[in-house]
This record gives sequence, structure tokens and C-alpha cells, in this order.
Amino acid sequence: MAKLFEIRKGPYSRDVCVLGHRVLSFIKKRAVVDFMLRHLAWQADSRALKQHGIELPGESAYYWTGFYEVVEVPLGDLRGFWKTGPVPLQDSDLCKFVRGEDEDGLRKYCDGVAKGASRSKESAVEGVASSERLFKQLESVGYDPSICCITVRSDNVILDGFHRAAFLIARHGPDYKVKVVRVLPDLR
Repeated sequence: MAKLFEIRKGPYSRDVCVLGHRVLSFIKKRAVVDFMLRHLAWQADSRALKQHGIELPGESAYYWTGFYEVVEVPLGDLRGFWKTGPVPLQDSDLCKFVRGEDEDGLRKYCDGVAKGASRSKESAVEGVASSERLFKQLESVGYDPSICCITVRSDNVILDGFHRAAFLIARHGPDYKVKVVRVLPDLR
């Protein structure tokens, strides 16, 4: 049963809800303006990088600072961020699945992502299916940053492209170098 009255806090608004239905929203203007400016910077940088053969993932607009560098990084230097903190890429469930060491690794990874993002079980099932499609594409085409690149933080924790990185390290080993976009912190 829905609460009679509640206030839901989101990143861009506070919503007043009665019996589970939003009846009034208070927009956080500063947060919305910040997001819009970040998104505009992402669009401009995305166009500039596209001219150099690099396609940014759409989700990167959410964490884009406008400061970046394109670098080649050995896969062994990349890490994923999991419940306990940064984890070496080669130790991830996803990488173990690609190497054939853990048949349930892909399902475990997708279940963990869905649970961490408060998504449904159906979302995890779709995650498995889309991951398998991506792995087939990588098997036939290989890693091509002009299709979608791997983005990392300044400390080499993967922001986007974890599936691609796991596939590549399982196939080529930790010394294999890939071109990534490193998103740098906004120090202004």
C-alpha cells in the first residue's frame, strides 16, 4: 500500500506524492543547469572526437566533465568498480565468463548491476542477452573505438565499456593496449 504522503528526492527535483502519485514537483534549477551545461560540453567534445575516429557512449554525458585525454592503456591497468571498491579487470565475474572459467559469470555480473541500480530481474535477463550480442560483435569485428570507445576515470576505473574491456583482456591478455578516453576531474 502506498504512503498517504511522501516527498521523493531525486537528483533534479523534489516531488510531493499523495498515495504514490506525484502531485507537485520542485525543480532544482542549479542541478538542471549544471546537467545541461555538462551535456552541451559532451556534445561538442563528442563531435570533435568523432572526427578522430572515436565514438563516445551516450551514457558518458552523465559523468562528462569537459576535460579528457585519449590514451593507450594496457588492459591490465584497467579496473572495474564493484560493491567493495575497484577490482582488477581480470578478476571480474564478466572476465571469468569470457575466459570460460565461470559459466554463470555473465549472469552474476548482470544480476549485480541490476540489483545495484535498483532494476528488475527482467533487466538482468535483457543484460545477459545484450551482452551476448556484444560479445558476438566483438568476436567478428574486434574492438573499434569508432563504434563505441571505453571511457575511464583518471585512476583507470572503467566508467563505460566494461564488457568490451573484459572481452579484450580475456582474449588478448593484460599487456594488450587499447585506446581509451580518460575523463579527467573538473578542477575549476
